[in-house]
Amino acid sequence: MITQVRFARPSIIMNGSDWFNELAPYFLNCIYVDNCDGDHADDFQLQLADRDKRFISDWMPDVGTYFDAEIICERWFAPNAAALSLECGRFWIDSVDFQLPQSTVSIKASSIPTDQKLKGADETRGWENSSLEDVAIQIAGENMMVLDWQALTNPKYKRLEQTEESGLSLLKKHANAHKLSLKVHKNNIVIFNEQELEGAASAFTLLYGDATAAASGATYRMSAGDFQIMINDTVQSTRNSFSVMETGMTGQSNFNTEDQDISEYGTDSNEDPGEDGEGGGDGGNGGGLRKPRAGLEGDWTTDTDSTFAEAMARDKNKHKVRATIEMSIGNPLVAAGQTFDLKGVGQFDGKWFAETVEHQLGPQYDTKIIAHKCLEGY
Repeated sequence: MITQVRFARPSIIMNGSDWFNELAPYFLNCIYVDNCDGDHADDFQLQLADRDKRFISDWMPDVGTYFDAEIICERWFAPNAAALSLECGRFWIDSVDFQLPQSTVSIKASSIPTDQKLKGADETRGWENSSLEDVAIQIAGENMMVLDWQALTNPKYKRLEQTEESGLSLLKKHANAHKLSLKVHKNNIVIFNEQELEGAASAFTLLYGDATAAASGATYRMSAGDFQIMINDTVQSTRNSFSVMETGMTGQSNFNTEDQDISEYGTDSNEDPGEDGEGGGDGGNGGGLRKPRAGLEGDWTTDTDSTFAEAMARDKNKHKVRATIEMSIGNPLVAAGQTFDLKGVGQFDGKWFAETVEHQLGPQYDTKIIAHKCLEGY
């Protein structure tokens, strides 16, 4: 009896129809990059052969056209298993490149709409007695998008200023200052707390070599990995200097991490200008980072200023231990924003957070994870 093998393909839905059957004879590869690092949008790249010159003439897609993409896997983990699908989201084409004489076309698309002002238009305006969620709802509505607020906290402002910057830049800046992250997915602006995601139960266990795991729970294998430890650019403590615009009063908030690795090996104290601005103002506490609230216009509460000091430390230290991991086979169940347990890699064993997951189809299906080890004490 002939057993059917596993099979994976993309689905490209445009104008209500799946175009992959039309594209299949020309398909070379596609790459879906799922980001949850707070800095980058999701993107989708498609490379096609243009042997009969159709794409360079009448089939050339228009920049700004959008499509919905999925990765569909059949018989993936068992011969009789139901089909699995990874919903990649909606993408707007922002570049089309033709290569001659090889006659290939590369189509690149982003999850950020190209026909909206979210990313490109610089504006100056302000909000009174508003929360970050209120501002995000307004900016999302102006761009015909929906806000998906997933964070448990919602920073409040007596006044918040947007000064010659885009709505996306404004939201990212203030979200990052409050330990929040932002991504655009499926025409939604998603604001979340990475630390809350790190606290969730692990979605799966990833094994290397002869490592074994408990029978319960999803378990996958990795084929290769690149692991890095960074100590020199980390901080043990942070200090945020701030002022209250209405009264002119100034103050500062401090945060000290309990990370023992940083305490033992020391940190980069060169970024701490100290109280007199001459540097080395850590008081011998293993290094620190002092960062005035420049460019973050708004009147905050004392609790918020304390959160900002903690946010600075977390942002500085979260890449202390990171890795790029190649899975044994492509996996449509792995997504950015998941946590997972890693076993079989010695001192790197433990709980990890997937910042970016790259899925590539063609000539085979591969999945790569870029992750950092979950932080404790932040």
